[in-house]
Amino acid sequence: MTVDFSTASVEELADFYRVDNSTWVRSNMVVSLDGNYVDADGTSEGLSSSTDLRILLLLRALSDVVLVGGSTIRREGYEPKPVRAELQAIKPSRTPLAIVTNTLEFDFNSALFQSSSDNHVILTTKQAAENFPDRLSEAKKVSEVCVSEEITGAWLIAQLHTLGYGHILSEGGPQIQQLLLRDKSLDELDVTVAPVIRGQLSDNPAFGHNNVSLTLLALARGDNHSFARYLVTK
Repeated sequence: MTVDFSTASVEELADFYRVDNSTWVRSNMVVSLDGNYVDADGTSEGLSSSTDLRILLLLRALSDVVLVGGSTIRREGYEPKPVRAELQAIKPSRTPLAIVTNTLEFDFNSALFQSSSDNHVILTTKQAAENFPDRLSEAKKVSEVCVSEEITGAWLIAQLHTLGYGHILSEGGPQIQQLLLRDKSLDELDVTVAPVIRGQLSDNPAFGHNNVSLTLLALARGDNHSFARYLVTK
């Protein structure tokens, strides 16, 4: 019998997902039954549910930083929102973002970057820093900026650990998943499966082009969605 998330308290949900390790890298994504990670409108909103959103926000609260690609930030419309009352006992403040970008193409005057309570990290390439010096200058005013010759999964995690972030949550998209899985930098893969078939797969598979073995740790259900925790074999 699987756990029923529709009746679980936030404490029970936290116990389901909490880990004891001092460092842990987990990924969380919602996909359709046939593997699509976005709906017809190009976002994941149509695949999600109230329980899926609740789990996403809980995983953020259990993490020190959220790793996400710049294109996902723009596509999904990330913006600062107050922490839900039920999660404030776990973490009263918003979890900062670690944003991976090759273009630095953001409005650094937007609410996402201008909130005084947030301390986001920008991870980019030396080429982008050289090509867009004005954007780099704006980014440095509001964020920690890390620059590398090449962005790899191992470099991303090493940088975040160096900055003091032990528990890292990746929200993708596929390119970030590809990097983390390729470099064996991911400890856990959390997958919400929506009870829909979209019929047309993206050119980019949700988890990148990798051959990876997983071990099922736990399984739950809620809102007709299934929620699985997998340990990534390294």
